[in-house]
Amino acid sequence: MEIDIKCVRCGKATRYFNLGRIYYEIENPSQRVAVENSIICPKCKEDISRGQCLVKLHYFMMSLLTANMALKIEEEGGEPIPII
Repeated sequence: MEIDIKCVRCGKATRYFNLGRIYYEIENPSQRVAVENSIICPKCKEDISRGQCLVKLHYFMMSLLTANMALKIEEEGGEPIPII
């Protein structure tokens, strides 16, 4: 998943940062999200995985919603949504 992040340590933002695989509860995704790989700030090169980075919640939630909709459509036999 690509999203804009902001490093709490250096205060700099990075656009289109790739978080990689994420895990969350489909019924309640805003409670807890786990990221598979460590998040390294591209600017200061520090590990910001454990609560040291900020994301715009509404963009993040829209990405999760879109991913869930695409999975549901494919499960029900619909045409897969192309990834661009």
